[in-house]
Amino acid sequence: MQTQPAMDTTDPNVLYSNSRYSTRMSADVIVDDHIQKGQDAQKQAMLMYRNEINVPYKDDLCMDIYQPEDVMPDAPIFIYVHGGFWILNIKEDGGHMALSLVKQGIITISVTHTLATKGTLKQIVGEVEESIVHIARKFPRSRGIFIGGHSSGGHLVAMMLAVDWTKHGLPQDIIKGVTLISAIYDVCPLLDMYASEPLKLTLEEAKKLSPSTYIKETCKLSSHCQIILLNGEEDCPPFKTQAREYGQQLKDGGLSVKDIVVKGYDHFLLLQGFSNDDYEGTKELIKMIKGQEK
Repeated sequence: MQTQPAMDTTDPNVLYSNSRYSTRMSADVIVDDHIQKGQDAQKQAMLMYRNEINVPYKDDLCMDIYQPEDVMPDAPIFIYVHGGFWILNIKEDGGHMALSLVKQGIITISVTHTLATKGTLKQIVGEVEESIVHIARKFPRSRGIFIGGHSSGGHLVAMMLAVDWTKHGLPQDIIKGVTLISAIYDVCPLLDMYASEPLKLTLEEAKKLSPSTYIKETCKLSSHCQIILLNGEEDCPPFKTQAREYGQQLKDGGLSVKDIVVKGYDHFLLLQGFSNDDYEGTKELIKMIKGQEK
């Protein structure tokens, strides 16, 4: 077990840094290890399943598609949005999801977006919305679309709960379920972090781009949706607090929310665990998807 050095929890660069809370390995190596494991998962998924890598959906933005060899025309779809604090393109880690989902007959798609160093957060939110519309039109016979994201990708996915899909000519219940993995629900506290500098957000802009701002809209537009909030015991405290408060607000608004805190798991292991069939997150996600098919 790795023991992290004493931390200054008054410093937001420490308080919101999930790499510093893991007991598996030190903060200076855990991110690189996570990226490598995502690349390894992608390679394994490509060997196991039929796949299309770097398929364009808009300009230079692309997605990876993993399917069973005998995929059904109406197969359910899981769309994954990667993390990386909006500044890293690590869609390869969608391979973790593919490893456990595709064998269940679920088409698994990992999408990327413009990085915050080259665009705005508002633009990025819009691109994720566009990717979902593109996929819904590409697979019109699917019996259900489910979406999920890790960390900053969870933030982007949570923003999708407040989208009016009818403006795209899609049914409002196009998204059947959502899995939010150690996600960010309030961007405002992150503005004091050095890592947020590329976002160039004012406090007002951060509020407008925070899922917690849209509780009323989410409860109205996604009242049909099943939601899983997945956090780890070794997530940084603010991530767990945000998840608890966000989840309670959605429950108070009548939504179906399942809160899961995985004992002994850190921010990174929460995603990596999806490579395994017996992982709690995998089981709950598959149960949600299969439950919608009944």
